[in-house]
Amino acid sequence: MYRKVAHYGGCLAALIEHMHKLEPKPTLPLGYLTTDPKTTEAIYRPLLAALFPGEWLKCFLSIVWPNGSIMAHQDLDAPALNRHRHHLVLKTNSDCWCMHDGTVEQLDLGGIYAIDETKVHAAMNWGRDFRVHFVVDRLTQEIHAC
Repeated sequence: MYRKVAHYGGCLAALIEHMHKLEPKPTLPLGYLTTDPKTTEAIYRPLLAALFPGEWLKCFLSIVWPNGSIMAHQDLDAPALNRHRHHLVLKTNSDCWCMHDGTVEQLDLGGIYAIDETKVHAAMNWGRDFRVHFVVDRLTQEIHAC
């Protein structure tokens, strides 16, 4: 399961508005993308550094278009890099589902979740609107809830 560690109390709409600066376009045929990490960090680190302290290894937006999905996969390099991954749910709908280590669940809007990315995980969006997670990999698990 994704482990909820905090809730973002700021304006999610303002964070979503910055997404358009990245000019995201979906992949085919699966209908998802991850944004360029360097550009994403330049936009989002000034806005979220207090929430996610410490060294950022990589960050990106994970966007799943309507009727899109992220196929089940594992990121097996995380332990060797001492990497800790967190998701901040920026936009979702009632037809979005995440799967982690065999558990299928819906994540709360504004929720901040820790994930063990070495476990099999996937995402599905059967809704009519896109789903967006801000994903950050850091050397620390610490979160400063706001």
